[in-house]
Amino acid sequence: MIREGSDQNEWRYVNSEWNPADDASRSKQSERWRTGPGFLLKEECFWPAEPAHMSNSVEGLEVRREIGPKRAQVCQTISFRVGLDCIQTGWHKIIHHYSKWIRLLRAVAQRMTYEVEIASLEKGSTIRVSSSLRKLKPILRNGLLCVGGRLSLANIAPSERNPIILPYKGHLTDIVIQYYHERSNHMGIMYVLGLMREKFWVVKGNAAVRRVLGKCIKCRRVHGRVIEQQMADLPPDRMESGKPPFYRTGVDLFGPFFVKRGRAQIKHWGVIFTCLNMRAIHWK
Repeated sequence: MIREGSDQNEWRYVNSEWNPADDASRSKQSERWRTGPGFLLKEECFWPAEPAHMSNSVEGLEVRREIGPKRAQVCQTISFRVGLDCIQTGWHKIIHHYSKWIRLLRAVAQRMTYEVEIASLEKGSTIRVSSSLRKLKPILRNGLLCVGGRLSLANIAPSERNPIILPYKGHLTDIVIQYYHERSNHMGIMYVLGLMREKFWVVKGNAAVRRVLGKCIKCRRVHGRVIEQQMADLPPDRMESGKPPFYRTGVDLFGPFFVKRGRAQIKHWGVIFTCLNMRAIHWK
């Protein structure tokens, strides 16, 4: 709209010091918001000079184009460049290796964190001693990094024998934990962790689940700290010094209690006398 209603030669540079639009964004009270910058009242030779690095060409400016053949051509160009980068970096083979997008996401998340360990297992060698996964004895199953262990002969599902390893931090790890948390109707840390380990093994799982559940808005509302009522100041009767016990006394009557005497039942009441100063109690 601005480009159609004006000419390119009419556009001029205004620095931040003289720009009245900056006053509104910075909550400044200024009259030039209504009148404009003061240099407009002067001759054009006194206007701010345009920086040398700026040009009048509109090429390279961010312009939102309408959906059409040109935009489709730009998208095709971007897709081609992304595909070329994938081929050059080796990701092209990874993307076309998996037939399901969820497996692709898991593989990408693993390779972003455990690229060295996966490369070692693909070569048939053992992972390095300093790796955080060494105690899990990881293996590769369908291209995914899984827990090894000693349950290969157990009569359980393969996903339980060799759960998929997920890193401690990562967006995929967070959304998987959030999924099981909502699936279990917002249960606690250990319950969510037990559900996840039927398919996934999160490194530092206890801390990871605690971190994600701590951000759950619904749980924070339900398990939030209850507001405590602030007690009023003590009355003067309870703060007198040098007075004997029961000088100021509170009385409470409770009952009745039915006491059997022979074949009859008699009502009895209890009376409590409390000293307001030292909190001594006398009961009858």
